[in-house]
Amino acid sequence: MVEFALAVTLLAGAGLMILSFWNRTRVDLGIRTDHILTFGLPVNNERFSSAAEIDGFYRQLLERLQAVPGVAAASVSSGLPLLGLGVPREFSVVGRPEDQRSLRPTVGVRIVTPDYFETFGIRMVQGRALTDRDGVSAQRVAVVNERFVRLFLDGRDPMGQRVAMDDIVAQTGNRVLAGGIPSGLASGSRVELQIVGVFRDVSNVEQFGEPKAPEMYVPFAQSPWPQAMVAVRTTTRPELLRSSLAAAVNTVDPALPLVDVRTMEQIVGERLAPDGFNIVLYGGLAALALVLATLGIYAVMTFTVVQRTAEIGLRMALGAGHNQVRLQILREGATLASGGLVSGLVGAYALGRAMQAMLFGTGALSVPVVLVAGLVLLGAALVACYVPARRASAVDPLIALRQ
Repeated sequence: MVEFALAVTLLAGAGLMILSFWNRTRVDLGIRTDHILTFGLPVNNERFSSAAEIDGFYRQLLERLQAVPGVAAASVSSGLPLLGLGVPREFSVVGRPEDQRSLRPTVGVRIVTPDYFETFGIRMVQGRALTDRDGVSAQRVAVVNERFVRLFLDGRDPMGQRVAMDDIVAQTGNRVLAGGIPSGLASGSRVELQIVGVFRDVSNVEQFGEPKAPEMYVPFAQSPWPQAMVAVRTTTRPELLRSSLAAAVNTVDPALPLVDVRTMEQIVGERLAPDGFNIVLYGGLAALALVLATLGIYAVMTFTVVQRTAEIGLRMALGAGHNQVRLQILREGATLASGGLVSGLVGAYALGRAMQAMLFGTGALSVPVVLVAGLVLLGAALVACYVPARRASAVDPLIALRQ
C-alpha cells in the first residue's frame, strides 16, 4: 500500500507536468513562428562612425536579403521575440505629474525596422505600425503593446499620447553615436515620442503563459542599433535558404559571418525545454514507482496464494468454482491497491502544492489527472494479480487436501 501511495503521488505529479506543458504549448504567443530564420551579425564596434552609417548599412543589407528567391520579408531589430524585453528604459507620460526618478515606471524598448511586423505576423490592434516615413528627420514616434496601455494610460486613448525618456546613444570605443547601442548603454538628452499605434501583446517573459510585460517599439532609422539581429520569413523551409542568405550578407561585407542561426520554432523548443526536462524527470520517477508497486503486489499475492493452498483447495472441494477463486484473489489485490490509492491522494495534493510555481493553467490537484493515475494504478494491480489468481484457480483440491 505504501508503494502504491508513492506511485499515485508521482504519477499525479507527472500528469500535472504534462498538463502544464500542454497548456504552455497552446498559449497564444502573439507572433507566427513558422517559416522564420533568425541570425545575428557580429559587426565590429569600430565599423561605424555615425548613426547614418549604421542605418545605411542595414538598409543595404535588407535590400540584398529581400532579393533572395524564397524570401517573403526581412527585418532588423535590436532583439527577437520570445527572447527578452529589449532595453529597459525609465519613462514618464507627458501631461501627467512627473514622478521622482526612482519612481518612474520602466518599459522594454526594442528598435525595429518597419518589416518587423510583417516578418513575425504581429497584429496592430489600434493606430498604425512603423513605416519607412519614420526616418531620422521625422517626428520621434513609438508603438506600444496592449499591456503598456492597460498599465500606464489609465483608460485614455493611446493615440496621440506622448512619453518622455532619455534618448539612447551608442558608445563605440571613445566615440558616442546618437541613436544606437552596440555593447553598452548611454543616456542622451530627454526626448518625447508620440504613440502612433498599439500592437498585440507578444510573449517575451521567462515562461510562456506568464503575464505579458509592457513593451515599446521605436523606428530603427531614428535609433540605429549596430549589432542587430536579422529575421527572415521564407516561403519554403527556412533551413534551405541559409547558404543563400549568407551569400547575400557577404555581398555587403565578405568578412561578416552569420552567428546564432536558428528558426523561430527552434527558439520555441528551447524555451519549452525546461518543462520537457521536468516531464522526463517526473515521468521516469513515476514509471519506476509504478513498476516497483506492480512487482510488490504481484509478489505479495503470489506468496499469499502459496500459503493458502490448503484453504483454496478446501473451498474448491466444497463447491467454489475457478472464477470465484480468481475473483477473490483479484478483489484482495484491488483492495490493497485502493487503500494505497486513497493514501496517495494526500501525497499527490501535497506534491501539487509544492510544484505550483512550475505549473501553468492547472491547480495543485487536477481531477482528470487523478482519475487517469488511479485507473493506471488499479489496472496495473489487476494485471499483477491475474497470474497469482490464475495459479490459485488451478489448484487440484485432492492434492491440496492431502497437504
